[in-house]
Amino acid sequence: MKKFTYGTYDVPALPIKKIRKFGPAKTAAVVPKPVLSHRPPYLCPELYVVSSRPGAMTAFECPSRIGSRLYYRDGRVEDVDHRGTA
Repeated sequence: MKKFTYGTYDVPALPIKKIRKFGPAKTAAVVPKPVLSHRPPYLCPELYVVSSRPGAMTAFECPSRIGSRLYYRDGRVEDVDHRGTA
């Protein structure tokens, strides 16, 4: 066993192991899996806009009031006096 000096100590050298060399990785050919079922695609019905209770969307028919004007969702704008009448 060989020795080398480290500072004031003689340290035995570790034996060098031979590294095994492997060839290229062997891979199997990829075979596509057969389609197991011919069902129609999933259309995600839970993501559609659904009114789950009657009258839930009636609030959108009311205008928004900003200052002395009423703004409707269809684009109409009405001026209102201080008493609230159009």
